[in-house]
Amino acid sequence: MRDDVEKYAESRQFVKEGKAQEAYQMVLDLILKGTSLWEPYYEAAIFSFYNNDYKTALGFFRMAARKEKITFVSTLDLTNLLMMMGNYSEALDIWKNKLSGPHAPNVLEAFMEFLSGMTEPSKRAEDFFKSRVGGPKIEYPEFCQLMRQSVLPQQVQITPREEIQPTRVQYFNMEAPAAPATFFPALSMFNVSGAVVSPYSDTVIMGDKGIIPDYFNLEEHLFYDTFTRRSIPMAGGDLLLVSKDVVLGHLKTGVILTSYAISNWAHFLTEIMPIVSLVEELMIPTHVPLLISKPFAEQTIQFLNLVKSPGRPIEIISSKTLVDEAIWFTPTTTVPFEYLKSRCGKPVHYSPSDLLFSPGALASLRARIASLGIGSTEDKRVKVFVDRNSARRRVTNRDAVVAYFSDAGYVITQPEQIPLNDQIDLFSKASVIVGQTGAGLANMLFAPKGANIIVLSGNPEDPGPHSYFPNLARALGHEMDYIAFGPPTADLHIDFEVGMESLDRLRVLL
Repeated sequence: MRDDVEKYAESRQFVKEGKAQEAYQMVLDLILKGTSLWEPYYEAAIFSFYNNDYKTALGFFRMAARKEKITFVSTLDLTNLLMMMGNYSEALDIWKNKLSGPHAPNVLEAFMEFLSGMTEPSKRAEDFFKSRVGGPKIEYPEFCQLMRQSVLPQQVQITPREEIQPTRVQYFNMEAPAAPATFFPALSMFNVSGAVVSPYSDTVIMGDKGIIPDYFNLEEHLFYDTFTRRSIPMAGGDLLLVSKDVVLGHLKTGVILTSYAISNWAHFLTEIMPIVSLVEELMIPTHVPLLISKPFAEQTIQFLNLVKSPGRPIEIISSKTLVDEAIWFTPTTTVPFEYLKSRCGKPVHYSPSDLLFSPGALASLRARIASLGIGSTEDKRVKVFVDRNSARRRVTNRDAVVAYFSDAGYVITQPEQIPLNDQIDLFSKASVIVGQTGAGLANMLFAPKGANIIVLSGNPEDPGPHSYFPNLARALGHEMDYIAFGPPTADLHIDFEVGMESLDRLRVLL
């Protein structure tokens, strides 16, 4: 008997064959049986919308938006339809709901796209946005002093300042980002007493002090917990307002890994997992738990369990928690949650030290993976195409591009759709990885050193953010070719069409 996923896939095949009515009937059948998938509700909404049945479309969009978890395409289309029908209040209330609790960074991208499309006076949207970033509704205690992590006592340097070895990184059809810094700061470990940690937060509270990582530039960078109104850095960079959330949890000890990075595979691989490998490398006693925020994907917990010592507990921090004796590491990347000015519609200044990765920390994780026998031991190498199926940064001629690389002998994969061990095994054999910008490219971490990574992208007016994957490739010792398509645009997350004639030129790069 076919399961719901197979039936939904069959409905998509009907669409490709131009059998819209058959596809619609199949998704209706899934809906009537109460499928747990969100996609059939979304497809039914789209069908109704294009048949000008807005009332039915609205109902299906609402059901799809309630069921979707990681993606936010239904929420975006639902609120855009409400906006088109003049119902701004309900649209904003839906986003308020989505933003009221812990959420993945891509919900913010979808929300900003929604705001950019609002057709009513912008003051309403502006007021709503301000209410999300430190509005007057939140009570705060006295100011606490904002301090940098490096001033903490009991600091132990675990890696020296390290040179980032140059590798080949080339940009095509776009302006190259400014040259990155060539050194990554030393990594240190701190033993801190009486640390108060919060879910999805990079700020640790100790008495009347708020401690943040050294690299944060409060004139440019934005904390995740500032966006969720847990804290507000004040002008001058030396004071912090902290929300009066009740401290509900209490632990004797733990390694602080509560960052928002848990919500995105690329950030998780490069910001949390290297610290886990360092914890094991430093032989921190196995009774000391890893303190993490609630994951958004099962694969994150699976990978944590693969890499950590079998006896080491994992504690999920769901509220403010006091840790009597905590262990805290300096960050393994200089990747902030967001740039403050971009939220205000102003040009962002990207420092050469932004978006860097610690080669030593990544090497520690790779060594840990190898020592545990994770990944393929075969000499055979494969070429991998990472197929991204997302509502953001879409390749509009995706089918043609996938067919091209399939015909060229590439293994086509959507990493999030395959078991974790298979995912690691595949990328550990990859000599070439091609894909559009997205978290799936971070699987280059598993590839043998010297792999060739080819990134397909829209064409940015500001190339600054596009140094993220090239800098990751440099830190891993890979080669990279970064190819932009279409005219320059100010939108970082724009859809784009891959010029098929350009793909033939890729053969020269391989």
